[in-house]
Amino acid sequence: EMCIRDRFAVMESWPGWLSLVVLSALTGIIALLVYKYTSNQTAIGRVHDDIRVALLAAKLFKDDLGVTLRSQGKLFGAATRLFLYSLVPLAVMTPPMILLLTQMAPRYEWQPFRPGDEVKVEVTLRDGTAKELAGVELDVPAGVELLANPDATGEVEPVGKPRRYFAKRYKDFPEKNSLLWHVRVNEPGRHRLKIAVEGEKVIKELTVSDNPHARTSPIRAGASFAEQLLYAVEPPAGKDDVIQTITLEPIRPGKMSLFGLELHWVIWWLILSMAIALLVKPLIKVQMW
Repeated sequence: EMCIRDRFAVMESWPGWLSLVVLSALTGIIALLVYKYTSNQTAIGRVHDDIRVALLAAKLFKDDLGVTLRSQGKLFGAATRLFLYSLVPLAVMTPPMILLLTQMAPRYEWQPFRPGDEVKVEVTLRDGTAKELAGVELDVPAGVELLANPDATGEVEPVGKPRRYFAKRYKDFPEKNSLLWHVRVNEPGRHRLKIAVEGEKVIKELTVSDNPHARTSPIRAGASFAEQLLYAVEPPAGKDDVIQTITLEPIRPGKMSLFGLELHWVIWWLILSMAIALLVKPLIKVQMW
């Protein structure tokens, strides 16, 4: 069976705010070190000297319009050079930062299901999949119960038999080729749903927990690169696989409240990372702005 590695498993029992602060602190400190050793610190130091000279000239000769304008031009030029010197560190830091965010999202972006929740399991199939499928099955573990599938007409399919959709279900929705099951989660845990279609078998993790920051991913990515980047917890589908995207609904957005203020976790991550970087900056002795 597939084993999904939790890179932040040590933080599973921590309060959400504490793990976010720790990750933000590490981000801020590592970003400073990367900036120090990938930027031209000598050149940045000269730019800082030019800024101080321009500010001093503007202050001493504030009644001289020519000096003031030249000082402002030098300040603008210095700001432009600082920006250009920061491009290399930014280019170095951006890829690992994106990877870090994709690993943090399963803990902060969505909430896991709770015992007693009813969950829709939607499996999107590859375009061109035959209308008559063989070996369609959803196998659920202990703690998860298969339910009957009602449809818009009120008819009910037998328990375990999926609904099949070939076309648009709603006016503004794209055409879909998908299967739909309903299940009820009765016990906490990381349950593994086993889905089989046309001899192809895939496992989708379903997290049930009272901890709002337990790792969870509502979507198992298909062959789309964007999906694979956003939902990086489970192995994605290949472009030739029959089973593409697997979605668990309802998708509950995560919430993060610190100091009595509720903001998106990425905003808190940015604020805390920058604040900690400013505090540590004199110790690391890095010149930035």
